[in-house]
Amino acid sequence: MEKGKKLQLNLHLIKTTFKNLMFTNNRANTGGGAINIDNYLNNNNSYINCGFINNSARDGAALNVYAGSNYNSFESCEFINNSATRFGGAMRYTRQINATNLNNCVFIGNTAGSNGGAIYTNTYSNKNKYNNTLFINNNATNNGGAIYINSYSDSDNFTNCIFM
Repeated sequence: MEKGKKLQLNLHLIKTTFKNLMFTNNRANTGGGAINIDNYLNNNNSYINCGFINNSARDGAALNVYAGSNYNSFESCEFINNSATRFGGAMRYTRQINATNLNNCVFIGNTAGSNGGAIYTNTYSNKNKYNNTLFINNNATNNGGAIYINSYSDSDNFTNCIFM
């Protein structure tokens, strides 16, 4: 992505793949410094070998997903030095049924002014899986230095993850 340009997606029943992309130095006054997904129907998004570096926003500095039912898959992605003034230094999911798989990802030095230094989820139902994912020096002012989870049902699964 061109420096300072963010991607706004209004998706409805779409499958999107992002592969070998770098999202660097993007800014937003509201949600999603790099990518903001605002949708109300099912979506299936894949991110493969992508980098999200030094993005900023009020919520979800690298990625903000609002509403709808979503499946998001991240494979070998890096989230480095992203900053949100409120929720989700790297990513925020809110008001939805959410299923996210993170495999072999790295979250380093992400910050949030409130909750979820790296990841913030506040959803109706979570079925998230975190596998072989590394969280290093992420920070939130209030709760969840690495991850903040508030779900009304279901649970998240963590396998072979490291929190430092």
